Amino acid sequence: MQSMIRATGLSKFYHQGEMEVQALRNVDFEVSEQESVAIVGKSGSGKSTLLHLLGGLDRPTGGSVWIAGVEIGELGEDARSRFRRKNIGFVFQFFNLIPELNVKENILFPLLLSRTDPDEAYIDQLICDLEMQDRIFHLPHQLSGGEQQRIAIARALAAKPRIVMCDEPTGNLDEETGKFVLEKLMELQSKYRQTLLMVTHDRDIAVRMSRTVTLSHGEILAPGKEGGQA
Repeated sequence: MQSMIRATGLSKFYHQGEMEVQALRNVDFEVSEQESVAIVGKSGSGKSTLLHLLGGLDRPTGGSVWIAGVEIGELGEDARSRFRRKNIGFVFQFFNLIPELNVKENILFPLLLSRTDPDEAYIDQLICDLEMQDRIFHLPHQLSGGEQQRIAIARALAAKPRIVMCDEPTGNLDEETGKFVLEKLMELQSKYRQTLLMVTHDRDIAVRMSRTVTLSHGEILAPGKEGGQA
């Protein structure tokens, strides 16, 4: 398999007043095409920071990130945003649906922003895959938490991204609903042959991925070492 995501020497520093906080330290990381990888570790270990850097949502202090062979740090802001919208779908713990838009309008909204014509057949199939075909005209407040997260997943996949990045996607759901949402994510990743990155504190979720990476104090631990979780 070809490398879909590659990071070398990735570091991120933040300043809190006069204090410098090192969120990531010289991280090397690689994910193959169609691979599913869980990123685990304690709170504050750098999991979300790593995901944001790999997804181009933030810039590293040092190091480089390649997505499908493109070094995203070399792209300007506009070009990086266009590249991200085309190639990466994001699913977060909070659904961030637009309350005034119905289900289908929320799913199509990213395509509207990027002025991309939707593949209606694909979108309709995606809605059916997520078992939301009877809810397409509902507003977010008329949906359960699990249903809202399924819509957030559909929205993330609307542009047919090659990569899906998830940050605690079941963290705001009860256990049973979380398992159902995870099953749907895994089914879609397999069906559409996507690369999947999953930040999670849940070891039961992590073991479903093809590989697990553990972060501790901003560094990736060697296999077999344990950094804990939160």
